Amino acid sequence: MALDLGLDVFYTMLDMVPGGNGQHTFIQPTRVLTEMEKKIARRIVGFLIDELHDAWEHVLAVNLSIDRIESQASRARIIPPFEAVVSLVFDVKVANIMGPLTICVPLRSLRKVIDRVADEAISSTSTLPKEVYVDVNIVAGTAAMMPEQLSELAEGDVLISDTPANSLVSLLVDDEPRFKVQLGAIDDHKAVILRSRM
Repeated sequence: MALDLGLDVFYTMLDMVPGGNGQHTFIQPTRVLTEMEKKIARRIVGFLIDELHDAWEHVLAVNLSIDRIESQASRARIIPPFEAVVSLVFDVKVANIMGPLTICVPLRSLRKVIDRVADEAISSTSTLPKEVYVDVNIVAGTAAMMPEQLSELAEGDVLISDTPANSLVSLLVDDEPRFKVQLGAIDDHKAVILRSRM
């Protein structure tokens, strides 16, 4: 996980930790952080990850610690550049300065968490009703027509949809699209094969 704090906010915090009022206008230095600034940065980030730990502990036990601090975000390569990530961006206000706080989590890490939480949720459903009825519908395609054409429809008419014959169609659960399915048949009954979740 990467945590990126806007430099305006960071330098305001940097001024306030030793006792400043954070009311100055800062000129962001182009140099790397000094050892003293890195120590203060570790204290600030340590506080933030403690808050993140408290927020997560009711869902999943996580151990968060500081690996390293970079003054240039482009150098903080925690995963390959082609991997998907989830970014959460917050507006943070310190004194009279507002700036972004970005938390970036690799999607593969989140999937492990989601799978574990989902398993726990499934195991807790034993107290739920054993039978729940839902409406399941298939949307095989759509066709555009004028109102007068609609009024002239009769038994035996053929409607051609905009869906190719071999493509997947949507399965709706209580009117919400949930799956992409392939139409088929088993014995004398129409059937569908679930191909992907929407």
